[in-house]
Amino acid sequence: MSLINCPDCEKQISSNAHKCSFCGYKAPTTFLGNLLLVASILLGSFGIINWLLLL
Repeated sequence: MSLINCPDCEKQISSNAHKCSFCGYKAPTTFLGNLLLVASILLGSFGIINWLLLL
């Protein structure tokens, strides 16, 4: 178990949590959903998502 940032509110939550205890964001439960979550966390940590939104 590790701590990750919630994709919605950016607060730290457990990687095993089914939903964020702060904002209620529900974690994806499918392989594709988990893949998208990991990609959004990785891309968000590098600021790529913010850069893409500026295009």
